[in-house]
Amino acid sequence: MKNEIVTVLTPVGEIIGKYVEQTEDYVVLDNPRLAMQTAQGYGFANAVTPTASESVKEAKIRNYVLVVEVSKGVADAYRQAVTGLVTASANSIIGG
Repeated sequence: MKNEIVTVLTPVGEIIGKYVEQTEDYVVLDNPRLAMQTAQGYGFANAVTPTASESVKEAKIRNYVLVVEVSKGVADAYRQAVTGLVTASANSIIGG
């Protein structure tokens, strides 16, 4: 799962980020983002808490329920939120 985009379900919400490592006690994510429901659908907060002043580069999450890989659509949206890059669809690639 290393470097895959995953969702970590916690008692307070879902945190999405790039998987770094996991032990019995914690899971570590790179560039974590808090998933938030908006009027337009799901979005990502620029931090792991709504009150953080700037984004966190890495988070060690201790109290979690489960860790799962995200769908391609969520992974693409996460990458766009983190990097600003839009993933091209197969139909928009010449010869694709």
